[in-house]
Amino acid sequence: MIGRPGCSVFQMNGQPTAQNTRETGADGDFVGMRNWQNPEHVAELAAAWNLDPLQIPSWAPPTHVMQMFRYAEEGSIRFLWISATNPPVSLPELHRIRSILSQDRLFVVVTDAFLTETAQLADVVLPAAIWGEKTGTFTNHDRTVHLSEKAVEPPGQARPDMEIFLDYARRLELTDKDLRRLAPFADRHGASGGGRSVADSTGVVETVRRRSGDLLGRSKASGLLLLKDLRALYLSVQAAEIAWMILVQAAKAARDSELLDTASSCHQEAETRGKWLRTRIKEASPQVLVAG
Repeated sequence: MIGRPGCSVFQMNGQPTAQNTRETGADGDFVGMRNWQNPEHVAELAAAWNLDPLQIPSWAPPTHVMQMFRYAEEGSIRFLWISATNPPVSLPELHRIRSILSQDRLFVVVTDAFLTETAQLADVVLPAAIWGEKTGTFTNHDRTVHLSEKAVEPPGQARPDMEIFLDYARRLELTDKDLRRLAPFADRHGASGGGRSVADSTGVVETVRRRSGDLLGRSKASGLLLLKDLRALYLSVQAAEIAWMILVQAAKAARDSELLDTASSCHQEAETRGKWLRTRIKEASPQVLVAG
């Protein structure tokens, strides 16, 4: 986990979202990649959040998801909140997992954008906004941070999952040792207290937004202009392929084997490069309008 200025930590994960969950403390570790086994990390969080270090859950390893379901099966867990995952489909022992989630004594809350198999077994479903309906960032495996701007309003009662978590946390009225609202649940930038940032990504978001604005402009017109440029490039690629195809036919008519070999090779390469470029252009075109 090696860091560098302007980037996140470096690590390779099995799923794209695993990077973000580790940064935000939602994957068994503490926020900002802090280790529950490191007393200095525990003390740092306690100081930032104005808590007694003993209140930071560091006395045992994070509970594995299969162990959580075991506890739910035995009745020691009576409330389960599942967010953006679908255990009746993704976990081992599917019949057992579905049976556990169907228990009357287990109260299941699901936060998701779709009525998944898990949501169908839930007591309460909290509709969540998806990536195009909220602003946020994604951290790639090479440590680059990608900004995803909100493009449309969420439908119905759907809200960004962070707003849902904060709303729930406020209703719990969690406080620090001075009986003030607990800092991590004060606002969406959380995890910071007393001016001492623990894992506040606000600066990253604003930096990416500013640089994106410098590149594409902040008006829809800039996106349309770039879309026109992409169309011109698309037509140029087609014209190049047609030109080489005509040259191949001319070489065949002239029975010029040397010219035919050269033209055929160039035509084949132009087709290969053109196919790749057309795919990239088609992928970029809808993003240009959103980004612009």
